[in-house]
Amino acid sequence: MISYTYCDDMPTDIENEIIELGDLVQTILGEYGVVIGCGPHTIFYKDKSNYFRVLIKDQVYHYVSGSLKKVNKKVDK
Repeated sequence: MISYTYCDDMPTDIENEIIELGDLVQTILGEYGVVIGCGPHTIFYKDKSNYFRVLIKDQVYHYVSGSLKKVNKKVDK
């Protein structure tokens, strides 16, 4: 059985940002996506790192926390 880690428990290295489920993020490659999950890699089980699962277009990609930058959303009122 695979144990999962909540997104709040995962360290983020860039400016102490807290990345949560549903956040819009920019990847290190400059693509934008939405965080849909956290935990171990779904293919490489022996890797003990925790990953963010990011939905970009129709594909789910895995990124470590240091390779994501949270996009601040501003609402005009």
